[in-house]
Amino acid sequence: MLHEAVGFYHDMLSNTEIAAADAHEQLFAGLRERNLFFGDRPLCRVLRPHFYTAEQWAYMQTETEHILSSFAKVHRACISDADLRAQLSLEPYEEELFHLDPHSTPWSTSRMDSFFTVETGRLQFVEYNAETPAGIGYGDELASAFLDMDVMKRFQERYAVHNLPGMGDLLHCLLRGYRERGGTGTPQIGIIDWDDVPTLTEHEICREYFEANGVHAKMADPRSLEYRNGALWADDFRIDLIYKRVLCSELIQRMGIDNPIVHALRGGDVQMSNSFSAKLLAKTASFAVLSDERN
Repeated sequence: MLHEAVGFYHDMLSNTEIAAADAHEQLFAGLRERNLFFGDRPLCRVLRPHFYTAEQWAYMQTETEHILSSFAKVHRACISDADLRAQLSLEPYEEELFHLDPHSTPWSTSRMDSFFTVETGRLQFVEYNAETPAGIGYGDELASAFLDMDVMKRFQERYAVHNLPGMGDLLHCLLRGYRERGGTGTPQIGIIDWDDVPTLTEHEICREYFEANGVHAKMADPRSLEYRNGALWADDFRIDLIYKRVLCSELIQRMGIDNPIVHALRGGDVQMSNSFSAKLLAKTASFAVLSDERN
């Protein structure tokens, strides 16, 4: 069925009514409208989104849930077992700072980078990004751009297409984590990353979504933050919850441990998604630790 669906989509692109050139122009108009660029490069250059059958998606979801459950167990063990942590080859600052988040689940979101081979029906994992998983906002907006295309509208006349938006889940997880860590009310969210990264366009997608759903949010460079009067500030914007997009390693390399974010965390005056202890499993060695039978 999937092969037939892909063939039908490709055939439409060669149709005189829906030419590939027209589809290309529609897609790029959608990218421009939504500012879907990674730096100055368009986020997508192909005219067909990747399709999965419901059965394939259910399989990938189940496999991913299994390995995420295993990673959660390894994380809990690493918190209390220094010998196990040693297998991760932590940097000195990582060993010093992971205890700032005493909770068993330090991440609000994570991403399993993987490959699904259609011919074999197998899913293979290559990396666990538990520190700064990007792509949720990009994915939602890119799906929206495809769904607006004439070729996709015609495709849906024959096939049922289900989009899988993620921004609602992202905001829900951020707010749930905030409450689980003792936060009350609706937090003001600081989307924290360097002001010259190519993913700023996705940060803006997130900021607009948060604001549209009643949560005040501001993008800020870590170097612009101040810790004063028992709060973390970006100009006159008080940050209750950091949606961390900056890499911990870059934060410490550029600003050292003596920085406003670390001070606010130590003072208990701010919360941070995907905090320093998330780095425990954001290491390439985490797969080796997970698969080593001696552990």
